[in-house]
Amino acid sequence: MNRRPWVVLEEDLKAQREGILSLGFWALLVYRFGHARYVVRSRWVRLPLTVVYLLLNKLVEIFCGMSIGGNAKIGRRFVIEHQGGIVVHGACVIGDDCIIRQAVTLGNRHLDQPNPTPRLAWGIESMLVREQRFWVACILETMPQ
Repeated sequence: MNRRPWVVLEEDLKAQREGILSLGFWALLVYRFGHARYVVRSRWVRLPLTVVYLLLNKLVEIFCGMSIGGNAKIGRRFVIEHQGGIVVHGACVIGDDCIIRQAVTLGNRHLDQPNPTPRLAWGIESMLVREQRFWVACILETMPQ
């Protein structure tokens, strides 16, 4: 990763309408911490970071109603507009400048095949309208099933 982590965090914060009070930003912050711990090569140094990440991730699930897998690949300026019912599978790939809103699940379709997950392009918005999912833009690529 060539970018400095604080530059990515600053961009994430600027993208949020509610700023630092946005629960989506806090969920993204915990995700970025969980993803960054893989830079540490030593298992013994990474272990306490993993424990801290798992605790923070559980708190985000409880208090924010969001779950973002630490292995997901999320681009810059990702915005979670509203809290509640947000699930991003650890194998998802989300491009830059994407927005998701309440009750969006990006994950696998079948329990016996855990890794076929969506890949979203740049600038995607998704939302839940009348109990049906509508994509304002298209899904760029879906992994083979």
